[in-house]
Amino acid sequence: VAALVAVAAAQDPERPHLSQAWSAMSVGDGMPGVVGQEHYLFAGNEAHHMWDYGAQGAKLWTCPKGNPSCKAYYIKLNGPNCCVCDQVDKPKQWDLQKDGLFTHTKFTGFEDTTELNDNPVKGAEHWAESSVLPKVLTVTYDYFLHREANGDVISHRIDFNTSVQQEGSILYGNFEVAHDIDAHRAKFAVPDQCTGNILNCCDDQDELDQKYDFHSFALRQAQKAAVSV
Repeated sequence: VAALVAVAAAQDPERPHLSQAWSAMSVGDGMPGVVGQEHYLFAGNEAHHMWDYGAQGAKLWTCPKGNPSCKAYYIKLNGPNCCVCDQVDKPKQWDLQKDGLFTHTKFTGFEDTTELNDNPVKGAEHWAESSVLPKVLTVTYDYFLHREANGDVISHRIDFNTSVQQEGSILYGNFEVAHDIDAHRAKFAVPDQCTGNILNCCDDQDELDQKYDFHSFALRQAQKAAVSV
């Protein structure tokens, strides 16, 4: 039995790093139920995340120098042109975490799944990650991805769940890894309507996240529910 386990482990693919500069059509991380164009960049301490919904507006979350330089701009979403919340930290970095005392990640197999618009994906790598706050909260992520011949990691979906029934799925389509980082960074330039003396909209972070950042809202509600038990 031990020999079989050793052989199986030897056949597992090397743990990947998810792409840290990309664009994709997506649903499930931003506005609930709304498909938008998503752009993402993590480079050192710099972090940017944007959801663009066309005529409906956009959310730009930008941290040019990490914390405390972070601001979230809501372009036509929460005001006539733009409003800002500067009481935010860096967005979540989407990557497989290193194993530690309370976090464990494992490869569970190659599986068929679906991405945005129920498009089928054959033989995706499935990586399962679990993070535990002892006696408080468990959060799990299931990542489905594949690797291109050039080494690019393409994400198809991320399912997340908590021990207090907050859950969801982030689905991607037309996922493209950015290689020209300077050109990709330009996507996160603060637009003119968001400069100068603009409205502050930090009054209710839960309300903002419920409307425009479902993943953050779900995790915050899960943490509140776990603490209250």
